Amino acid sequence: MNPSRLNRSHLRFSAEEYARLVEDARVYGDSIPNLIKAIYFKKKLLQPAMSKDDADRVLAALNRIGNNINQIARQLNAGFREGFNPAVQEMAESLRAIKTFILGYRGNGQN
Repeated sequence: MNPSRLNRSHLRFSAEEYARLVEDARVYGDSIPNLIKAIYFKKKLLQPAMSKDDADRVLAALNRIGNNINQIARQLNAGFREGFNPAVQEMAESLRAIKTFILGYRGNGQN
């Protein structure tokens, strides 16, 4: 065994994933481990757009903005049916989407 390759990792695949790996390995004429290593180590990984601390700061700012938008929407909708002002409604939904993205980026999906 090559002394520089002492570490192992074991992966589990669904039946469909494994069938695809077997077929791809057959097509490329290589083993599954070599195929996975070749694809992974030749690929340039994307760099995070921001650090966790930056993501936390942006999320805090978005929460403050969201609170302001909600207060504005409540005032605009007072006495009217919900969704009276579609532009404000759309802004609130966009903020929720950004917040979800950042929470996912932080890796915890929690507030």
